[in-house]
Amino acid sequence: MALDETMVTARKGWSDGLTKMHWKILLGSFLGWIFDGYEALTLIVVMVPLLHTVLTPAQSVTPTFYAGLLLGMTLLGWGIGGLVGGVLADYLGRKKVMMWSVFLYAVFSGVTAAADDFWTLCALRFLIGLAMGSEWSTGIALVSETWPERARAKGAGFLQSGYGWGTFLAASIWYGLSSLNPLGSDTWRLMFMIGAVPAIFVLYLRLSVKESEKWMEAVKNRQWIDSNDTRTPSAEHRDGKRPFPLAYLFRKPESRRRTLLALVLSVVTSVGWWAISTWLPVHAVAIAKAQGVADATAWGPRVSIAYTVGAIVAYTVAGFIVDAIGRRAFISLSFVGCFVM
Repeated sequence: MALDETMVTARKGWSDGLTKMHWKILLGSFLGWIFDGYEALTLIVVMVPLLHTVLTPAQSVTPTFYAGLLLGMTLLGWGIGGLVGGVLADYLGRKKVMMWSVFLYAVFSGVTAAADDFWTLCALRFLIGLAMGSEWSTGIALVSETWPERARAKGAGFLQSGYGWGTFLAASIWYGLSSLNPLGSDTWRLMFMIGAVPAIFVLYLRLSVKESEKWMEAVKNRQWIDSNDTRTPSAEHRDGKRPFPLAYLFRKPESRRRTLLALVLSVVTSVGWWAISTWLPVHAVAIAKAQGVADATAWGPRVSIAYTVGAIVAYTVAGFIVDAIGRRAFISLSFVGCFVM
Protein backbone atom coordinates (compact mmCIF):
# COMPACT_ATOMS: atom_id res chain seq x y z
CA MET A 1 0.00 0.00 0.00
CA ALA A 2 2.79 2.39 0.94
CA LEU A 3 4.61 1.56 -2.29
CA ASP A 4 1.47 2.28 -4.33
CA GLU A 5 1.05 5.67 -2.61
CA THR A 6 4.69 6.49 -3.32
CA MET A 7 4.26 5.62 -7.00
CA VAL A 8 1.13 7.76 -7.24
CA THR A 9 2.94 10.69 -5.61
CA ALA A 10 5.90 10.29 -7.97
CA ARG A 11 3.55 10.43 -10.97
CA LYS A 12 2.03 13.71 -9.83
CA GLY A 13 2.95 16.72 -11.94
CA TRP A 14 4.38 19.86 -10.39
CA SER A 15 1.13 21.74 -11.06
CA ASP A 16 -1.17 19.12 -9.53
CA GLY A 17 -3.12 20.58 -6.65
CA LEU A 18 -2.66 24.20 -7.71
CA THR A 19 -6.01 25.96 -7.44
CA LYS A 20 -7.46 28.86 -9.37
CA MET A 21 -6.55 31.13 -6.47
CA HIS A 22 -2.88 30.06 -6.67
CA TRP A 23 -2.81 31.22 -10.28
CA LYS A 24 -4.67 34.44 -9.48
CA ILE A 25 -2.13 35.30 -6.79
CA LEU A 26 0.71 34.56 -9.20
CA LEU A 27 -0.93 36.67 -11.90
CA GLY A 28 -1.43 39.59 -9.52
CA SER A 29 2.19 39.53 -8.37
CA PHE A 30 3.38 38.86 -11.94
CA LEU A 31 1.62 41.97 -13.23
CA GLY A 32 3.12 43.98 -10.40
CA TRP A 33 6.59 42.84 -11.46
CA ILE A 34 5.83 43.73 -15.07
CA PHE A 35 5.21 47.30 -13.94
CA ASP A 36 8.43 47.24 -11.90
CA GLY A 37 10.42 46.08 -14.91
CA TYR A 38 8.79 48.65 -17.18
CA GLU A 39 9.49 51.48 -14.76
CA ALA A 40 13.11 50.41 -14.18
CA LEU A 41 14.08 50.21 -17.86
CA THR A 42 12.07 53.27 -18.88
CA LEU A 43 14.48 55.55 -17.08
CA ILE A 44 17.41 53.89 -18.84
CA VAL A 45 16.07 54.01 -22.40
CA VAL A 46 14.87 57.63 -22.18
CA MET A 47 17.88 58.90 -20.24
CA VAL A 48 19.51 60.86 -23.09
CA PRO A 49 16.44 62.85 -24.27
CA LEU A 50 15.24 63.23 -20.67
CA LEU A 51 18.50 64.84 -19.53
CA HIS A 52 18.59 67.00 -22.65
CA THR A 53 15.21 68.41 -21.58
CA VAL A 54 15.63 68.89 -17.83
CA LEU A 55 19.31 69.80 -17.39
CA THR A 56 20.40 73.43 -17.33
CA PRO A 57 23.27 74.51 -19.64
CA ALA A 58 25.65 74.33 -16.67
CA GLN A 59 24.47 70.84 -15.71
CA SER A 60 24.70 69.63 -19.32
CA VAL A 61 28.50 69.84 -19.11
CA THR A 62 28.56 66.64 -17.04
CA PRO A 63 25.50 64.61 -18.13
CA THR A 64 26.90 61.26 -16.95
CA PHE A 65 27.08 62.56 -13.37
CA TYR A 66 23.39 63.47 -13.42
CA ALA A 67 22.45 60.21 -15.14
CA GLY A 68 24.21 58.30 -12.36
CA LEU A 69 22.52 60.45 -9.72
CA LEU A 70 19.07 59.70 -11.15
CA LEU A 71 19.77 55.98 -11.17
CA GLY A 72 21.30 56.18 -7.71
CA MET A 73 18.26 57.91 -6.24
CA THR A 74 15.99 55.29 -7.80
CA LEU A 75 18.03 52.42 -6.38
CA LEU A 76 18.38 54.07 -2.99
CA GLY A 77 14.62 54.39 -2.79
CA TRP A 78 14.25 50.81 -4.05
CA GLY A 79 16.50 49.44 -1.31
CA ILE A 80 14.81 51.41 1.45
CA GLY A 81 11.39 50.56 0.03
CA GLY A 82 12.18 46.86 0.13
CA LEU A 83 12.98 47.04 3.84
CA VAL A 84 10.07 49.31 4.73
CA GLY A 85 7.61 47.38 2.58
CA GLY A 86 8.68 44.07 4.07
CA VAL A 87 8.17 45.34 7.60
CA LEU A 88 4.80 46.94 6.78
CA ALA A 89 3.68 43.73 5.07
CA ASP A 90 4.36 41.84 8.32
CA TYR A 91 2.09 44.23 10.21
CA LEU A 92 -0.56 45.18 7.64
CA GLY A 93 -0.61 42.22 5.27
CA ARG A 94 1.01 41.40 1.95
CA LYS A 95 -1.97 42.25 -0.26
CA LYS A 96 -2.66 45.66 1.26
CA VAL A 97 0.97 46.79 1.04
CA MET A 98 1.31 45.55 -2.53
CA MET A 99 -1.86 47.43 -3.55
CA TRP A 100 -0.62 50.71 -2.11
CA SER A 101 2.86 50.19 -3.57
CA VAL A 102 1.55 49.69 -7.10
CA PHE A 103 -0.84 52.61 -6.80
CA LEU A 104 1.82 55.01 -5.50
CA TYR A 105 4.49 54.25 -8.09
CA ALA A 106 1.84 54.54 -10.82
CA VAL A 107 0.89 57.98 -9.51
CA PHE A 108 4.51 59.12 -9.15
CA SER A 109 5.29 57.84 -12.63
CA GLY A 110 2.46 59.92 -14.06
CA VAL A 111 3.68 62.99 -12.19
CA THR A 112 7.20 62.38 -13.55
CA ALA A 113 5.87 63.03 -17.05
CA ALA A 114 5.36 66.66 -16.04
CA ALA A 115 8.77 67.19 -14.38
CA ASP A 116 10.64 70.24 -15.70
CA ASP A 117 13.81 70.35 -13.60
CA PHE A 118 16.38 67.81 -12.52
CA TRP A 119 15.92 68.00 -8.74
CA THR A 120 12.16 67.49 -8.96
CA LEU A 121 12.89 64.50 -11.15
CA CYS A 122 15.37 63.17 -8.55
CA ALA A 123 12.78 63.43 -5.77
CA LEU A 124 10.16 61.65 -7.88
CA ARG A 125 12.60 58.87 -8.81
CA PHE A 126 13.34 58.30 -5.12
CA LEU A 127 9.63 58.05 -4.34
CA ILE A 128 9.09 55.69 -7.28
CA GLY A 129 11.98 53.58 -6.01
CA LEU A 130 10.40 53.39 -2.55
CA ALA A 131 7.13 52.12 -3.99
CA MET A 132 8.81 49.70 -6.41
CA GLY A 133 10.98 48.19 -3.68
CA SER A 134 7.96 47.73 -1.46
CA GLU A 135 5.99 45.96 -4.21
CA TRP A 136 8.99 43.79 -5.03
CA SER A 137 9.28 42.35 -1.52
CA THR A 138 5.54 41.87 -0.94
CA GLY A 139 4.94 40.21 -4.32
CA ILE A 140 7.51 37.48 -3.74
CA ALA A 141 6.29 36.98 -0.16
CA LEU A 142 2.71 36.51 -1.34
CA VAL A 143 3.67 33.86 -3.92
CA SER A 144 6.15 32.00 -1.71
CA GLU A 145 3.66 31.79 1.17
CA THR A 146 0.77 30.54 -0.94
CA TRP A 147 2.36 28.22 -3.50
CA PRO A 148 3.20 24.66 -2.32
CA GLU A 149 6.83 23.62 -1.93
CA ARG A 150 6.92 21.33 -4.98
CA ALA A 151 5.85 24.19 -7.29
CA ARG A 152 7.40 27.14 -5.46
CA ALA A 153 10.61 27.43 -7.50
CA LYS A 154 8.67 27.33 -10.77
CA GLY A 155 6.15 29.86 -9.45
CA ALA A 156 9.01 32.14 -8.41
CA GLY A 157 10.52 31.77 -11.89
CA PHE A 158 7.23 32.70 -13.55
CA LEU A 159 6.92 35.64 -11.17
CA GLN A 160 10.45 36.84 -11.94
CA SER A 161 9.75 36.63 -15.67
CA GLY A 162 7.26 39.45 -15.13
CA TYR A 163 10.21 41.78 -14.61
CA GLY A 164 11.64 40.62 -17.93
CA TRP A 165 8.32 41.18 -19.69
CA GLY A 166 8.19 44.66 -18.17
CA THR A 167 11.63 45.57 -19.48
CA PHE A 168 10.70 44.08 -22.85
CA LEU A 169 7.59 46.27 -23.01
CA ALA A 170 9.60 49.36 -22.08
CA ALA A 171 12.24 48.68 -24.74
CA SER A 172 9.63 47.86 -27.40
CA ILE A 173 7.36 50.83 -26.66
CA TRP A 174 10.30 53.21 -26.65
CA TYR A 175 11.52 51.75 -29.95
CA GLY A 176 8.15 52.63 -31.47
CA LEU A 177 7.83 56.04 -29.82
CA SER A 178 11.39 57.11 -30.65
CA SER A 179 10.80 56.15 -34.28
CA LEU A 180 7.56 58.13 -34.53
CA ASN A 181 8.71 60.90 -32.16
CA PRO A 182 5.17 62.33 -31.71
CA LEU A 183 6.12 64.98 -29.14
CA GLY A 184 9.56 65.80 -30.47
CA SER A 185 12.10 66.28 -27.66
CA ASP A 186 9.33 65.63 -25.10
CA THR A 187 8.40 62.17 -26.41
CA TRP A 188 10.08 60.62 -23.37
CA ARG A 189 7.24 61.99 -21.23
CA LEU A 190 4.82 59.55 -22.88
CA MET A 191 6.78 56.64 -21.41
CA PHE A 192 6.07 57.83 -17.88
CA MET A 193 2.44 58.58 -18.72
CA ILE A 194 2.08 54.96 -19.79
CA GLY A 195 3.71 54.03 -16.49
CA ALA A 196 0.67 55.48 -14.70
CA VAL A 197 -1.60 52.77 -16.13
CA PRO A 198 -0.87 50.29 -13.26
CA ALA A 199 -3.09 52.39 -10.99
CA ILE A 200 -6.03 50.63 -12.66
CA PHE A 201 -4.48 47.27 -11.81
CA VAL A 202 -5.09 47.94 -8.11
CA LEU A 203 -8.77 47.15 -8.74
CA TYR A 204 -7.80 43.65 -9.84
CA LEU A 205 -5.73 43.14 -6.71
CA ARG A 206 -8.56 44.40 -4.54
CA LEU A 207 -11.21 42.12 -6.05
CA SER A 208 -9.37 38.97 -7.14
CA VAL A 209 -6.33 38.29 -4.95
CA LYS A 210 -6.65 36.88 -1.43
CA GLU A 211 -4.37 37.65 1.47
CA SER A 212 -1.68 35.14 2.44
CA GLU A 213 -3.30 32.52 4.66
CA LYS A 214 0.04 31.87 6.36
CA TRP A 215 0.28 35.51 7.37
CA MET A 216 -3.33 35.64 8.59
CA GLU A 217 -2.85 32.46 10.60
CA ALA A 218 0.37 33.78 12.15
CA VAL A 219 -1.32 37.03 13.16
CA LYS A 220 -4.36 35.24 14.52
CA ASN A 221 -2.30 32.83 16.66
CA ARG A 222 0.43 35.37 17.51
CA GLN A 223 3.07 33.07 16.03
CA TRP A 224 5.98 35.46 16.11
CA ILE A 225 8.54 32.80 16.98
CA ASP A 226 10.03 30.58 14.29
CA SER A 227 7.90 27.44 13.94
CA ASN A 228 11.11 25.40 13.59
CA ASP A 229 12.48 26.69 16.88
CA THR A 230 11.64 24.05 19.51
CA ARG A 231 13.17 25.98 22.41
CA THR A 232 10.98 27.37 25.16
CA PRO A 233 9.54 30.70 23.97
CA SER A 234 10.86 33.77 25.71
CA ALA A 235 8.70 35.98 27.89
CA GLU A 236 7.97 38.39 25.05
CA HIS A 237 6.54 35.54 22.98
CA ARG A 238 4.51 34.11 25.88
CA ASP A 239 3.04 37.57 26.48
CA GLY A 240 2.11 37.90 22.81
CA LYS A 241 4.44 40.86 22.32
CA ARG A 242 5.47 41.05 18.70
CA PRO A 243 9.22 41.44 18.04
CA PHE A 244 10.33 43.93 15.38
CA PRO A 245 10.71 41.79 12.20
CA LEU A 246 14.17 43.00 11.14
CA ALA A 247 15.58 42.72 14.66
CA TYR A 248 14.23 39.20 15.03
CA LEU A 249 15.63 38.23 11.64
CA PHE A 250 19.17 38.97 12.84
CA ARG A 251 18.73 37.59 16.34
CA LYS A 252 19.59 33.95 15.63
CA PRO A 253 23.02 33.03 14.15
CA GLU A 254 21.70 30.83 11.34
CA SER A 255 19.05 33.26 10.09
CA ARG A 256 21.59 36.09 10.37
CA ARG A 257 24.16 34.13 8.34
CA ARG A 258 21.67 33.23 5.60
CA THR A 259 20.29 36.76 5.42
CA LEU A 260 23.71 38.37 5.08
CA LEU A 261 24.83 35.81 2.50
CA ALA A 262 21.67 36.36 0.44
CA LEU A 263 22.18 40.12 0.77
CA VAL A 264 25.72 39.91 -0.62
CA LEU A 265 24.59 37.74 -3.54
CA SER A 266 21.73 40.13 -4.27
CA VAL A 267 23.98 43.19 -4.17
CA VAL A 268 26.47 41.59 -6.58
CA THR A 269 23.66 40.56 -8.93
CA SER A 270 22.02 43.98 -8.81
CA VAL A 271 25.28 45.83 -9.46
CA GLY A 272 25.95 43.60 -12.47
CA TRP A 273 22.45 43.97 -13.89
CA TRP A 274 22.31 47.74 -13.56
CA ALA A 275 25.87 48.26 -14.77
CA ILE A 276 25.17 46.32 -17.96
CA SER A 277 21.57 47.36 -18.66
CA THR A 278 22.32 51.04 -18.02
CA TRP A 279 25.17 51.38 -20.50
CA LEU A 280 24.22 48.67 -22.99
CA PRO A 281 22.03 50.90 -25.22
CA VAL A 282 24.60 53.73 -25.22
CA HIS A 283 27.43 51.31 -25.94
CA ALA A 284 25.50 49.66 -28.79
CA VAL A 285 24.81 53.04 -30.41
CA ALA A 286 28.47 54.04 -30.05
CA ILE A 287 29.61 50.83 -31.77
CA ALA A 288 27.05 51.28 -34.55
CA LYS A 289 28.18 54.87 -35.17
CA ALA A 290 31.85 53.86 -35.15
CA GLN A 291 31.14 51.21 -37.79
CA GLY A 292 29.05 53.56 -39.91
CA VAL A 293 25.85 51.54 -39.51
CA ALA A 294 22.75 53.21 -40.95
CA ASP A 295 20.26 54.47 -38.35
CA ALA A 296 22.77 53.85 -35.58
CA THR A 297 20.57 55.28 -32.80
CA ALA A 298 17.92 52.61 -33.42
CA TRP A 299 20.36 49.98 -32.17
CA GLY A 300 20.00 51.21 -28.58
CA PRO A 301 16.41 49.99 -28.14
CA ARG A 302 17.05 47.00 -30.42
CA VAL A 303 19.81 45.72 -28.18
CA SER A 304 17.65 46.35 -25.11
CA ILE A 305 14.88 44.25 -26.66
CA ALA A 306 17.29 41.38 -27.35
CA TYR A 307 18.65 41.65 -23.82
CA THR A 308 15.19 41.49 -22.27
CA VAL A 309 14.05 38.58 -24.45
CA GLY A 310 16.98 36.57 -23.14
CA ALA A 311 16.01 37.51 -19.60
CA ILE A 312 12.40 36.37 -20.09
CA VAL A 313 13.53 32.95 -21.34
CA ALA A 314 15.95 32.55 -18.43
CA TYR A 315 13.41 33.63 -15.79
CA THR A 316 10.80 31.22 -17.14
CA VAL A 317 12.99 28.10 -17.25
CA ALA A 318 14.91 28.91 -14.06
CA GLY A 319 12.43 27.19 -11.75
CA PHE A 320 12.59 23.96 -13.73
CA ILE A 321 16.40 23.97 -13.73
CA VAL A 322 16.50 24.78 -10.01
CA ASP A 323 14.30 21.78 -9.20
CA ALA A 324 16.49 19.57 -11.38
CA ILE A 325 19.94 20.53 -10.06
CA GLY A 326 19.28 22.34 -6.76
CA ARG A 327 19.39 25.95 -5.57
CA ARG A 328 23.09 26.21 -4.77
CA ALA A 329 24.24 24.61 -8.03
CA PHE A 330 21.96 26.90 -10.03
CA ILE A 331 23.22 30.05 -8.31
CA SER A 332 26.85 28.95 -8.75
CA LEU A 333 26.39 28.21 -12.45
CA SER A 334 24.58 31.52 -12.94
CA PHE A 335 27.48 33.49 -11.50
CA VAL A 336 29.99 31.52 -13.56
CA GLY A 337 27.93 32.22 -16.67
CA CYS A 338 27.78 35.94 -15.88
CA PHE A 339 31.55 36.06 -15.39
CA VAL A 340 32.22 34.26 -18.70
CA MET A 341 29.80 36.47 -20.67
